[in-house]
Amino acid sequence: MIAQQSPPAVRKGTKSCTECRRRKVRCVRIPEDAPTCRQCVERNTSCLAQTSSSRPRQAQRLPSRYRIAQLESQVHRLTRIVSGIEVKLGGDSSLNIEQAVDQSPASDDSDGESTNSEGLIAEEPAHLRSLFQNDLISLDAHQKHEDLLERRAKASAALRESVRPALQKLIPSKQETAEMLVVTYDWLQMISTMLPQPSSPSSQQALLERYDEMCQPEVDVVALASWLLAVAITAQQIPHENNNAPSPSLSSQRRMAFSRAVSDAVESLVLSHDRLVGTISGLGLGLHFVRLLMGRGNPQRGWLKLRHFIALAELMGLPKAAQAARLRKANGTLDEETAKKAQLWELMCTIDRMAGMFLNLPPYTRRFSLLAPPSILVDGVVQPSIYLSRIMDIAPKTYDLDDLSGTQGSTTKLYTAALEVAREARELAGEAPKSWWKVDMADDLKPDHIVQFFHYCTLMKAHLPIALRQEKSEEYLYSRLACIDACESVAQRYQFIRRKLPSGFFTLRMLDLQAFTAVVLLLLTSHTCPSPDRHSFQIDKARLEGVVNQVLQLMEEKSKEGAGSDFAQRGADTIRSLRDLLQQEERGAGPVKELAANVPLIGKIRVRRNVQTTQTFNTQTQVPSHPVHQSTGWNPEQQVVPLYNPQLGAGVYMQDSMVAAPVGPEFQWDHLSWSIEDSSENMFDDAIMTDGFDQAAMWQNMYQNFPFS
Repeated sequence: MIAQQSPPAVRKGTKSCTECRRRKVRCVRIPEDAPTCRQCVERNTSCLAQTSSSRPRQAQRLPSRYRIAQLESQVHRLTRIVSGIEVKLGGDSSLNIEQAVDQSPASDDSDGESTNSEGLIAEEPAHLRSLFQNDLISLDAHQKHEDLLERRAKASAALRESVRPALQKLIPSKQETAEMLVVTYDWLQMISTMLPQPSSPSSQQALLERYDEMCQPEVDVVALASWLLAVAITAQQIPHENNNAPSPSLSSQRRMAFSRAVSDAVESLVLSHDRLVGTISGLGLGLHFVRLLMGRGNPQRGWLKLRHFIALAELMGLPKAAQAARLRKANGTLDEETAKKAQLWELMCTIDRMAGMFLNLPPYTRRFSLLAPPSILVDGVVQPSIYLSRIMDIAPKTYDLDDLSGTQGSTTKLYTAALEVAREARELAGEAPKSWWKVDMADDLKPDHIVQFFHYCTLMKAHLPIALRQEKSEEYLYSRLACIDACESVAQRYQFIRRKLPSGFFTLRMLDLQAFTAVVLLLLTSHTCPSPDRHSFQIDKARLEGVVNQVLQLMEEKSKEGAGSDFAQRGADTIRSLRDLLQQEERGAGPVKELAANVPLIGKIRVRRNVQTTQTFNTQTQVPSHPVHQSTGWNPEQQVVPLYNPQLGAGVYMQDSMVAAPVGPEFQWDHLSWSIEDSSENMFDDAIMTDGFDQAAMWQNMYQNFPFS
């Protein structure tokens, strides 16, 4: 209660008048007891003495906890009143919705951002903002936050206005756009089936239909950038030439120049601003950019960009939105915005795990798993998107096997963990009908075939740690057989998919990488056997060598197609060198020969063929024991450096990170043996992780002068 008190006296020593006090000047009276000061005389104003304020003093302030409780009580009472009015009007009760959100374990401050501030979440997430902007610290925090949002909205609008004209200059003519979109395989339809993305075009025809919209002066900048990237990814694909379809009028260099121009512009103008990327559509743009980098043969930059986009998604609260979406879906209260966030987060997790499997790097999202995996069958039909999401949920567990493989001691734990991963994959495969796994080379390529390829790659990765130990126990024999079966399936699916995809497709390099690993394993396991009892461990060597020769022939064929084929060429050279080394026994070759190769997913392998002979080698023809210098960057003009010796039969090659080069006789091995060395090399210096365009120098001259409409 307010105490009624008389106004307090003016503090002792106060002599200034009211006007001098207001003007903050010295109040001089001559003489001292004069009724008017000199300042008031000069300004002809009334000289009034200061008086105390009449504002009453309050009693002791109530504790903040008590005041907060009163406010909560008032809010609760008002909510009940509003809820009663809504029920009388026939609408849904706000009180029930509020209680449902409060009971949800995923409902907290980190997921409380509104769609109006969606573009600012990446810079100022709600759970961080609440630490410094709340009513306990500042009474006008809400108003300050509204002012901040308004200022940032104006800045974002100005940024979009400045970026839009630069991006629209990159739009080619409608005729050229139509020619770029004419390819033999519609990758957008494949992506929408395997990896559905919110508000993403589902076909190349849909891209062409949006051409006029992209030319409008008010088009959204992020939508325009996404459209340009989709056209650029398609432009990298060179259609197959046949008798029925006319050859493309646009040259491959012109297509690649357009692709690089779009890539550079989008990265510098849009992706460099987290305010533009920190939205649902902005993250979708980022995923398109990662695909473009992969198609250009630059997985290193693609991997780094993907990590950045995942970090933005976490700041936006997408992981918690995915958890809330599952709960709200079960309760029937799932809204469209939360559903989009959940779909985008699950998509990013799947892409992150696929990239990790291809590059043999642990995915960042491995700690996020599906809480309630849906069935892969809908009306009896296998859904590729659900199967891919579930198999990629199993794939990160294979990296735990690498940790166990690095420890010394018994292989029991490693073997048990590998069996568990393989069991989960087999159970998932058992949910699909057997007819779904059958492949006819005459069939058209479907997303199902690509999903099956990922399934076998996961199995190959699961059995690798045990199979590479070369032990003689029963566990080793089983894992080796399972690994051979998985590698053979990878090689067979690779042949079917690789023949169907056009040159320049954004996943070709990653497909070649997995097939190369599988073929190297087939070669090693078909020519070596650690078991003393060979009758108890039979391998159809002729059949496996046939599979190897088919993949080798396909890689050599595809290496002549230009962009995106550099890895196929290097892989074919290395496979041929390894095969020739292992087949020396059949040909009756004489000299000692060793080979070292850095195989992705495996590591650096060393293979030695030591034929028992008393022949003394001439020092002029003997392979030098010192290692050959490797450049840190791969030069397209020096793609293959032959190191040929007449006594070694076929040429032995070295190509940067995929080495097939002679090494010195440091190890005393048996008749034929191979070993795996731990590789701790810097992946920044790995040629596999660098830009792999066959005509990299072309970009410095062509794309800047690319004519745009």
